[in-house]
Amino acid sequence: MSVVLSQTKVALGSDSTIGLVMPEDQPAGTIFSELWATIFKFERQFSRFLPGSELSTFNRNAGVKQAITQGFSQLLAVARQMAELTDGMYNPFILPALQKAGYKQSML
Repeated sequence: MSVVLSQTKVALGSDSTIGLVMPEDQPAGTIFSELWATIFKFERQFSRFLPGSELSTFNRNAGVKQAITQGFSQLLAVARQMAELTDGMYNPFILPALQKAGYKQSML
């Protein structure tokens, strides 16, 4: 028999919920801990609201050639692929438009 478990924490600029469907006799604590650790690591590296994140540094230096990590390079490549697959409906390169619309800080 399966059970549905969930946890909600503040992450990625909002309330974020992880849901798991698992056998009822399997402990979920370690799985939740590992998932949250992965999410928080991603947030520290790629949040545009954390001044020390790689993304924030990249945005501050826009137009200047700069080194990025392999993880950031991979993320940009996948983002570009998703933009192509959706014929531009998904566009990860819209920071100026977001800021112009007033979305300059985290909603939290």
